Amino acid sequence: MSYSNLFQNIDTWLISKDNVNLLPKQKWIQAIVLYEVQDYSIFRTEGGEELNTEEILIDNEKISFPVLLGRKLKAAQRRTGHSLLRNYIQDYECSFETTEGGVTGLCKECAECFLRGAAGGEKDYNIQSRVYYSAYYCVEPENIITSLITRNAIDDKVKVTGAALTSNQVVKPFAHFPAIFSLYSVTKEELIYFLKTVNRARRIGARITEGGYLKPYSVALIGYKFELVSPLKLSLYIYKKIKDKITLVSTEEIVKYAQDFVNDIVQKYKSVNVYTLDFLNEAENVNDSELVNDLNSIVKTYLNQVQEVNK
Repeated sequence: MSYSNLFQNIDTWLISKDNVNLLPKQKWIQAIVLYEVQDYSIFRTEGGEELNTEEILIDNEKISFPVLLGRKLKAAQRRTGHSLLRNYIQDYECSFETTEGGVTGLCKECAECFLRGAAGGEKDYNIQSRVYYSAYYCVEPENIITSLITRNAIDDKVKVTGAALTSNQVVKPFAHFPAIFSLYSVTKEELIYFLKTVNRARRIGARITEGGYLKPYSVALIGYKFELVSPLKLSLYIYKKIKDKITLVSTEEIVKYAQDFVNDIVQKYKSVNVYTLDFLNEAENVNDSELVNDLNSIVKTYLNQVQEVNK
């Protein structure tokens, strides 16, 4: 296929599409990206009004950092995956719907369900996610990279601004969030599909019709027996590198610091493989239609195994 030569140096840690199995193998791919905030953005927990932040003790000083929760990215990527598959699969109706009785709408018969998991619904089996998310910490402190924005409205009759409606604390443009997605026992096709959803899901957080645009940059793909890199440790490493020049550092420099951290970690282990080219762009260049056809073939294999188990 057109993408057979992609990511060859991490092939050892991917499952062949001809050997997929419901029983996972101890093969992990960590996809590390750096999100650059390019708009005012609001990252908060459902029902809350405060930005998600966390105080961390660094050199005997407590410093607060904005936090982007992984479930926000997972939801956006899942919706992106559904829309991608919908382009090429006739009568595809899988969707993520929440009701008082729980989650409904997931078909449990598509690449999205078999990759990011599915539970509930009418079918008598559940699918565990093979993509693991975390909390992701901004490398710039809260007091530098956030601000308060007041929203108001103009009275249509008298054409004057009325009282303030709400005030929101927002993350300012050019904040940076390193993110690590850990994929467990996946095929190259599933990895490419996942990377496409990462690259295309760019509106994150609350009020995304008015802001929340994030651009992902490729940092590294790591293949190994287990997860080697922690999002918290990565962000703290970068913060210490840039703390004396936070307002001057570029996104490209932060990507380089992140890659330096990865190289320092992987040198301690044998048989680990690292890929640092622009994997998001390379995945994007794979033909969607061809990829979906191959994913459908993989899903058929999974479904046949499910049927055998449930006999």
